[in-house]
Amino acid sequence: MRRGGVGAMKRPGGASGDRFVILDLEPHFNNDGVSWARNLVDGGFNVWGISYPAEALPAAGSVVVWDVPFVFPSKDDGRPNNMAMEGQRLPVPPGRYRWLNLLGASENRCEDLITLVHAGGPEKVFLGLADWWTGGTPYFGERVAFRSETAHYPSHVQERMPLTLWFQRLRLDESRALKAIAWPDNPAMHVFSLTLTRAVAAGRKG
Repeated sequence: MRRGGVGAMKRPGGASGDRFVILDLEPHFNNDGVSWARNLVDGGFNVWGISYPAEALPAAGSVVVWDVPFVFPSKDDGRPNNMAMEGQRLPVPPGRYRWLNLLGASENRCEDLITLVHAGGPEKVFLGLADWWTGGTPYFGERVAFRSETAHYPSHVQERMPLTLWFQRLRLDESRALKAIAWPDNPAMHVFSLTLTRAVAAGRKG
């Protein structure tokens, strides 16, 4: 397993606990994009049933990627582990945030608009996610979160076929309190984990 900018797994909290809000995506999971080599037919990130090797991804639970804490989903057979965007609306603890950080990828390179729901009204913002398939070429400023050496087809393990899970982030308007995120109807775009970075209080650095 190759990783990009990944720290040791740990439970978010302590000194950084007040800086981040890790959102619970599990109620919105609708895709199983991960499989173990012992059960290749379990996953299906795309319509051909190809999936990320579970062996190349972190254990379920707390993980830090590019200095941001996330909760990585379960890799158990038969359980969805990511959200393909189909117009879901995700509530957010109301507050002011600086960054929206996510772990995700697209089937082919994709871009769309997400809607940030503020107290004063909605705001459309651009989100781009690079292809999981092209050997890890960033296109929208992504960074590598995790990269496998192989791909899982329903019938076999394809050697020398790297798949990439990306770290992506969006700068948010700190002057407006965020209440919810509405996702586009674009199921080729997938999110595995999502963390918000709080706005920096006046007089503080960071």
